[in-house]
Amino acid sequence: MKISGVSAWVHKLAQQEMPALGNIISELNRLTGDDDTDAHQLAEVILKDGNLTSQVLRIANSVQFNPSGTPLTTVSRAIVLVGFQGIRDICLSVSIIETLLGAEPREHLLDVMARGFHAGSQARWMTPAPSPETREEVFVAALLQRLGEMAFWAYGGTAADELASLIDADPGADQAALERQVLGTNLRTLSRALCELWHLGPVLNESLNNRVSLSPQATAVTLGTCVSEIAHQGWDKQKTTEIVSRIAAFTGQSAEQARTGMFRATEEAAAVALRYGATRVCHLISTPREPADKTAAHTGDPLLQLSILRELTTAVTEKLDLNTVFQMAAEGIHRGIGFERVAVLFLLNERCSAKYLLGSGTERWRREFSFPVTSMDANLFTLALEHQEQLLFDRPALFGESVRQVIGNGPVVLAPVSTGTRVIGFFYADRGLTDNPVTEDMMSAFRHFALQTRMTLQMIASTRHNNR
Repeated sequence: MKISGVSAWVHKLAQQEMPALGNIISELNRLTGDDDTDAHQLAEVILKDGNLTSQVLRIANSVQFNPSGTPLTTVSRAIVLVGFQGIRDICLSVSIIETLLGAEPREHLLDVMARGFHAGSQARWMTPAPSPETREEVFVAALLQRLGEMAFWAYGGTAADELASLIDADPGADQAALERQVLGTNLRTLSRALCELWHLGPVLNESLNNRVSLSPQATAVTLGTCVSEIAHQGWDKQKTTEIVSRIAAFTGQSAEQARTGMFRATEEAAAVALRYGATRVCHLISTPREPADKTAAHTGDPLLQLSILRELTTAVTEKLDLNTVFQMAAEGIHRGIGFERVAVLFLLNERCSAKYLLGSGTERWRREFSFPVTSMDANLFTLALEHQEQLLFDRPALFGESVRQVIGNGPVVLAPVSTGTRVIGFFYADRGLTDNPVTEDMMSAFRHFALQTRMTLQMIASTRHNNR
């Protein structure tokens, strides 16, 4: 029997497909809504789930919540630092993401979730409140703006197949009309109904109900969502200029400050998705095609370097997968060391391709970064493969013409990614379109990240072999 109408879809998704998630949300709402609940009781609930525990600690130890860098090793301390409501929102996000992603998520789901993380990162930095709890509530509200759509792509079955076929056949069609044709309702209405059923918070409820007058928190959510949609469409120049003006008016900043903040949040969105366990969406977050300031240096953060290196050393005990390890290393090289553009490159069928990307302008590399690596081809990757050690390439003549057309003429640092004695790829880093040099300190830190990642990969491989 065909499911039709918002009530029928809410019943299917909430009661039939995701009852366990509903129970978790109810328990979190009960605990955080009770004035008599203490940190110990909330910690007990979190500690029942090992994955949730590790994710909460990872997020609470991020620079956003713990700028001092002093390690938090217990959930109880995390609750004190972040606050009851903030920890509830973190648990809520992690639980929903884990439930929706499942084993083989559809590309449509990954795409929508990527936009959600981007929207959340944008909304959080715009939020006019010093409280981490308030900023986290705004982040969750932006992340879950399209919860109904994410749930449908995760558990919609044959109806999801049908809608995907219709959208793919005519990308320019009115998607809301296609949704009504297939579901008997639209996905925004479904999002609103699920959020009301699960009591996911006043900011999310307000932002979904199309009110004329919005609170500052809901306004930040709306603006963040707009930025994510503009990015998804390719950073149209006119639309980007318009949204920058709206952000500047809302935050009280100059247009240049607003643009810089917007682009910085875009670059950080993939790292945020990583911290929340959504490794499979990181590569889908659209970074700006051009940097906000071509001459500005992207500065490093030594404390962040140490924090991420420390997390890499615990990857085995936390049972992190290879995707997470590579994304963490890329984040450390980009945000920790200060390289403008970072990629993890892989060798397959005698070609070198980019997978994990961070930095302004790297979005197009997913299509263009694919170069031959054989004895017949002269480029920096064949040279790096011959030497199998960290190298600084500062002479464009060594790049190869096809490579130079994609990455430009700036100095490039490469370090091999290996399993045992076999090189499977490279860590890549450069200074983007700036004229800033690669310093000795940057080279040393880059070498440290490459070495630590190599050791982590070896430990993961050894652990898997011993468990067979």
